[in-house]
Amino acid sequence: MTNFSHFKEARLKMFQENPPDFYYSFCDKEILKFGLFPDKSKNDYARIFSNGKPTCFYIKKTKLSSISKEQWKAVEGLGYHLEENKNNPERERPKIEIINP
Repeated sequence: MTNFSHFKEARLKMFQENPPDFYYSFCDKEILKFGLFPDKSKNDYARIFSNGKPTCFYIKKTKLSSISKEQWKAVEGLGYHLEENKNNPERERPKIEIINP
């Protein structure tokens, strides 16, 4: 569907007018390293990893602080976590301040 202009235009319009909090995108490490995101939206989303490997699931960064510690623990218990910090030589997960108790 990525080659059909109708779907591409609808996706671009969605990101422009009402960007989703969660987005599952086609991704292939050889073809599309960051899924089917408009260039302007790439920095607005964090990729979710599964057991250390990238998935095609993304969360809007502004949504991260509304996810409770308990919710993150439940997600991590299933083997999922936020993308790894590539600037950290120890490859730690990014530290996120959780606002909700």
